[in-house]
Amino acid sequence: MDVYPDSKHHAGSEPNMSAWEPPVKSERQPLLRPSRRRALTLLAGLGTLAMAPAARSDWWWLGRDMWRFLRGEPDLSGVSTAERIEALHEALIIVTHTTTEVLGRRNGFYGNPEVRIPLPEVLETARRSLDRIGMAEPLHALDERMNRAAEAAAPRARPVFVEAIFALDLENANAVLTGPADGATRYLEAHMRKRIGQALQPIVRDSLDEAEALETYRDLEDRMRRIPFLANVGFDPVEHVLEHTLNGLFHIMAEEEVRLRADPTGHGSDVFQRVFQAL
Repeated sequence: MDVYPDSKHHAGSEPNMSAWEPPVKSERQPLLRPSRRRALTLLAGLGTLAMAPAARSDWWWLGRDMWRFLRGEPDLSGVSTAERIEALHEALIIVTHTTTEVLGRRNGFYGNPEVRIPLPEVLETARRSLDRIGMAEPLHALDERMNRAAEAAAPRARPVFVEAIFALDLENANAVLTGPADGATRYLEAHMRKRIGQALQPIVRDSLDEAEALETYRDLEDRMRRIPFLANVGFDPVEHVLEHTLNGLFHIMAEEEVRLRADPTGHGSDVFQRVFQAL
C-alpha cells in the first residue's frame, strides 16, 4: 500500500522529510491541533521502534501517523459520517445563537464599524455636503434607524438560520471540517444565503417599519425632490438593509466559528466534543 499516494515515495524507500514545510499560519485559519494523548502515543511509539529493530516493520504505519501529526492533520478515522454531520450542525447552531445575540444588542450593528450598515454612497456624499449647512439631520436619522432595524431583526433571524442549517447538504462534511477555520459558515453562506435572505426579507421590512426607518426615508424622498443634485436619487431601503444585515450576520458567524474551533471545550454535546477535539 502506498502510504504517500501523492508523492514519489513507495514501499522500500524512505520518505524525504527534508522536503516537508510547515503550513503557513494565518489569523483566520489557526493550525489544526492533534490531541495531546495522540501526540504522546506517537512519540512513545517512535522511541519503542528505535530500541526494537524487529518492530520496524510497522514503521510505515507509525510514520504516516507521525507525519500527519507534524503537519497538524486531524485524525477523524474513529468518527462516523453521521457524527461529523451532527457536529457541524451543532457548531453552526452554536455560532448562530452567539451571533444573533451579539448583533441583537443595542449598538450590535450601529456601534460596530465592521458590520455597521452605511447609507448608499450617493446619500453619504450628500450628507457630508448638507452637514456643512446644518441640513443633514434626516440622513443622520435614516442611518441610525436602518442599523436599529438590523439589530431588531438579528434575534428574529435565528429560526431562519436554524431551518437552513438542517436543510444543508453536508455529504462532504469531512472537507468542511478539515478546511478553513470558518469553513462551515462559508459553506452555509454559499449554499443557503439566497434562501435565508428570502425568509429574512419580511422580518427586515417589519423591523424597518418598527424603527420608523421607512417613514424617515419617505420624508427624505420628498425633501430630495426639491434638491437638484438629489432629485433622481432613490434606493430600496428593505433590500439595502437586508443585504448588509446578511453580510454582518455571516461576518460575525465566521469570527465565532474560528473562536469555537480554536477552543471547543465546554461547548456542545459529546459528539461535538469528540469531533472538534480531534481537529
